Amino acid sequence: MAKSRRTTIPQQRAGSVNNSDGFSFGEHGAGYAQKNEYATKGLIFDIEEVKYEEGAGFDGADRWAVSVRRHDSKEVEIVTLGSNEKRDEQMQAALDYIETHGLVKNVTLKKSGRAYFFENVKAPK
Repeated sequence: MAKSRRTTIPQQRAGSVNNSDGFSFGEHGAGYAQKNEYATKGLIFDIEEVKYEEGAGFDGADRWAVSVRRHDSKEVEIVTLGSNEKRDEQMQAALDYIETHGLVKNVTLKKSGRAYFFENVKAPK
């Protein structure tokens, strides 16, 4: 039986940041979207940025990280989707569009079986 190892928090160094300074990891950058929530609630969003991330997915798989801005809250979150041939073509087309025209507007996330995919919707009135 292995002995449990006790860890201690090191003394705070000058210039380090702690919670009393108002720091929160959640306040810096976009968080990850709850894909099931997006799909089941039919949330509408705009795609702001598309990035291909080699080896950054589950078990080191390649993936796409898509920054989206929700219409209902204006919150920016990241939707990640695994890489495959069809999705790679779609995401590259979206990336090209964003570089040329700006946002991909009025998009929703759908689910079919275990797979998620993006779909354009009519602009809300």
